[in-house]
Amino acid sequence: MDRAGLGDDLFAQDQRENFERHGIDTRHVGTVPVTPVDTTGAGDAFIGSFAMFYAEDRNLRAALTRAARYAAHAITSRGTQKSYATLAEFERFEASL
Repeated sequence: MDRAGLGDDLFAQDQRENFERHGIDTRHVGTVPVTPVDTTGAGDAFIGSFAMFYAEDRNLRAALTRAARYAAHAITSRGTQKSYATLAEFERFEASL
């Protein structure tokens, strides 16, 4: 991640307590409450959309927030790739939050 210019590392929630115990700064990116239908592919939806959103403007926090929202939207319907929203569909979902 350093080579990509992020300057930050990303870790799953279960690592947070360990890092805080050692004085390493952590920040929480909130979740979006949805009724899940099928969580298959949520991680792929998150990381793929994160890469796209981060490439847009290099804003780490905004990219993580939008990726969390994109993954939340993805689990509201069945399937993996077929549940991934187009950018227009995602922007409508985001506007409804």
